[in-house]
Amino acid sequence: MAENVFMIPLCPSRITCPINLGIIFRVLFLFLFAITQLPAQSSSKLDSLLAVSKTLSDSSEKVKTLQLIGFHYRKSSPEKASYYYHQAILLGNRLQERNYTTSTYSQMALLQNHFGNIDSTDYYLAKTKGMVEKYPDDTKPSSYYQAAGLIYKNRGELEKAIEMTKKHIEYLEYSEEDKITIAGAYHNLSVIFWLQKNLSTAIDTEFKALALFSEGGSEEGVAYCHTSLGNIYHDLGQDKTAIKYHTLSLDYKKKQGDKRGMSISYLNISTAYLGLKDYDKAMEYVHKALKLNKELNIKGEEVRNIWQTGIIYREKKDTTAALAAFDQAINLAKKYDNPNLALEVQKSKDEFLPHPLKKNTLSDLLENLKTSEENQDSLQISNTLKELTSWYYGQRDYKQAFTYQQKHYEIEKAMYGPEVLNRMKQLENKYEVSQRENTIELLKKEKEINVSKLERQRIALFGSIGIVLLILIVAYLLFNRNRILQENRRIIELEKVRNNIARDVHDDVGSTISSIQLISEILKKRSDQNLRTQQAAGHISELSGKVAAGLQEIIWATNPLNDKIEAILLEMHKYTAEIQQNQECSFSFKEKIQNPDLIISSNIRKNLMMIFKESLNNACKYSGSSKMEISISQNRKGLKLKIRDFGRGFEADTITKGNGMKNMKERATEIGAKLTIDSEKNQGTIIKLNIPLP
Repeated sequence: MAENVFMIPLCPSRITCPINLGIIFRVLFLFLFAITQLPAQSSSKLDSLLAVSKTLSDSSEKVKTLQLIGFHYRKSSPEKASYYYHQAILLGNRLQERNYTTSTYSQMALLQNHFGNIDSTDYYLAKTKGMVEKYPDDTKPSSYYQAAGLIYKNRGELEKAIEMTKKHIEYLEYSEEDKITIAGAYHNLSVIFWLQKNLSTAIDTEFKALALFSEGGSEEGVAYCHTSLGNIYHDLGQDKTAIKYHTLSLDYKKKQGDKRGMSISYLNISTAYLGLKDYDKAMEYVHKALKLNKELNIKGEEVRNIWQTGIIYREKKDTTAALAAFDQAINLAKKYDNPNLALEVQKSKDEFLPHPLKKNTLSDLLENLKTSEENQDSLQISNTLKELTSWYYGQRDYKQAFTYQQKHYEIEKAMYGPEVLNRMKQLENKYEVSQRENTIELLKKEKEINVSKLERQRIALFGSIGIVLLILIVAYLLFNRNRILQENRRIIELEKVRNNIARDVHDDVGSTISSIQLISEILKKRSDQNLRTQQAAGHISELSGKVAAGLQEIIWATNPLNDKIEAILLEMHKYTAEIQQNQECSFSFKEKIQNPDLIISSNIRKNLMMIFKESLNNACKYSGSSKMEISISQNRKGLKLKIRDFGRGFEADTITKGNGMKNMKERATEIGAKLTIDSEKNQGTIIKLNIPLP
């Protein structure tokens, strides 16, 4: 029956050492670069470590990296693991680096122990112990305690193994190491108790390890615990349950590509099927284990696999095949220089031999019993008591035989009795309840996390919407700003054109008309005796005067300097003043302007002045009124003009007879204004003009 141990890379984490920040940043960069450059199937931690190791200069970081590479190779390729451990040790000794070098020595000792190389194992274990004792400030004793405990266990020196493993746990708990590291040490201790067949203590210790592994979230550790629980269930005669636990462990090891771990699970499943007397299944799984161990060149496990085939043949009553397998295993153990393992196989063979061939005397049996009791090896005590019972029974000393038989019964009951099984079931149920509670708690936390995620997603969504809206607003403002700038540029250009037109018309056409008027006046004066010439000259002068007046209106409307409402009011005052000089009319002017700087478009300005002038001219010519009221007001809605006279008025049906009224209405319609004319005979006339402004 094979055992399973949990190993961790013992790189002391609390030892301070000089750190080159430049190296660390370079390592991190290269590590990230390596991850992004490797293909998907090679993106494991091991591949990353290999990539980083090629870029590091000789330093403590490189020693640590080489050790970690070896640790990752220990399961899939022990030869590669040995190579990288060796490189780490060589570099560490050359740099006089202590902490990682010491832990690498311990890992090398464990690796050689798996190979079955006793001398090499002792050498590296002694180097670990020497480094810990010589450099206590730079190393941690846990490196030595862990390795020594596992090696002593493998050699069957269980009391020493328990002592070292307990020291390991004590140091880890004192140092407040993480749960997974402490759980691994408890698991290793449980395996040793199991080998002693101290099942009650093994069960308590294993469930303590299982709880810590579960809390730490270590699938690997839980798999190791499943292996141990499977072994214990086998010892308690519950082989179906044992197969269930071993299969769970095997599934994890397959997923991880842990070939050595797979070989151990195969052997354990084989042992459980043997307990169920399913010899074909037992042989199938032990052959799977043997194939893997030959591939990995793990000599000690190869011996155990062949030993297992002998046990299966023995149970099948195939004596010849069983003895051949035992002899092959013994010879192979001796060849691999592992006498303790050879002795274990020999004992198994001797139990199979007929009674007369057994050479144990009473003194041998009593000595074996004493040694077993000193080592607290329950299994060996049980076997020796059974042999003593048989020996005294053969001597017909039935009293002594009965005494030893009772002792054998008591220890068997302590080891495999219903109390132990009940204890196992209690702890298993307690663990399952704890796991369910943890699952419920995890589900609650997961729900809280999901709610938090949804809240963050909602915030992110609203934030995104806000950002999009902000971008749209900014884009609109920029677009609008650009549009306004373009509009302003267009207005400025248009004003330049209008200004140029007004200046050119005033300078060129105005001067030409003035010349015509001057010439007509000269011609009129020189044609005293020619009446026709005088009339023609007068007519030319009159027409040119009208053209000049119209031209002045066009120039005024075109000039951008007159766009403000203030300029319109000034022009209205100027026009009313001219009329007052030429005709007997008086005007009262009321203004209520909110914004004197308001810009009025040239089209509105031109038509407004035309309507204003037409209204005043009509009032002065036809109303017979000597007084007129003019009011103009401006607010946010628009511009209002009101002209009132107190003359004779007119009938409504005569409004359309003149072109003046018709033109006023057309001009009002052109600028979107509302023109109303209210007149009563002998009551005067009121003209209202409402101009909406944009």
